[in-house]
Amino acid sequence: MWGNYVTWRRAVNQNENKCIELSEPSWIMVHNLESGKTWNISRKLTIIRDTIYYHAEAPAIWNGKIIYESQINGNSTDTKLFMYNISSKNTWQIPIRSSENAHGHLHGIYDNWIVYTDIQNSKRQAYLYNYNDGTYRTIVSKSDPYSVYGFVMNGNYVILTIIDTKSQFNLWIYNLNTANINVVNCSNINCSQIIATSIYGNRVGVTALVQSENLTHWQTYTLTPSTGELRQEQKDAHGLLIWDEQEVYEVGQDIHILNTETNNVTVLSSKTQRLGDIYGNTLVWTDNSNSLTLYGDARDDFDVYVRTVITTEQVVIDSMYIIIPVVVLIAAVIIAKRESLRNKT
Repeated sequence: MWGNYVTWRRAVNQNENKCIELSEPSWIMVHNLESGKTWNISRKLTIIRDTIYYHAEAPAIWNGKIIYESQINGNSTDTKLFMYNISSKNTWQIPIRSSENAHGHLHGIYDNWIVYTDIQNSKRQAYLYNYNDGTYRTIVSKSDPYSVYGFVMNGNYVILTIIDTKSQFNLWIYNLNTANINVVNCSNINCSQIIATSIYGNRVGVTALVQSENLTHWQTYTLTPSTGELRQEQKDAHGLLIWDEQEVYEVGQDIHILNTETNNVTVLSSKTQRLGDIYGNTLVWTDNSNSLTLYGDARDDFDVYVRTVITTEQVVIDSMYIIIPVVVLIAAVIIAKRESLRNKT
């Protein structure tokens, strides 16, 4: 989410029973919260019955630009990165190096930098591309004994969730100015998993699976990227989103909205909810309360919701098809220009 715009991946159903097949196409959708308009930005490639689109994945948005991956010539191993400009409605291909693809399903954009991921040798790599000067950087290469599980990006930092060859989780704090990496080890807080879920200013939302008193439970933390310091937040919670005084997290299947100045908590309860993103006073999430059950199996029919955090108003912006959320927190890529909104509001 960025400004008045929300983007997500919609898996398109062509069957009446709404059963989704991996071979069927998926679209990248955009919704303007101000006008209420929703449209599809995916590349049109061929027409069979209706307009068909090749498989499109992993949208990320910043400053009116949306990047996403899309197959070339229907080949799942030949996946490239595309950028869509909301103002001009133009789409162009990001020039990824020939030795790489962009089918890692995790991408991000901030300022002039794009982070894209590739999967080779059963591991996910991470690369940087500056679309202003055309330079590239490698954060995690295919020869490294690591795999990228997720990342968040803002300001001078890319915070990566890294898994090593022993399946141990750590956080890498990558400084865009210096290209230096500081490591926050999971063992520092006696955890088996640690995941960066959001970033706002100099605060990073972190979820960790910790061991305490012979019990294992999820717990949220905030990380200061300049120092690497972790601060404990909510016990038995996961998926922390941060904006100003608002902290949003999941407890079980419920979403909790905490105002840290007043300590007031608003709870959104439903069948199954997944947090998406927060920008200013607007929260995005998905909910499959209206999911179909076919032949005894529940389908992942997720509606996309938006809500103004300071009121009780909420609106469904997509409920026609099976929805794959723009952000799934366990593999989160939450990208927004966090500081700019302060000057607009």
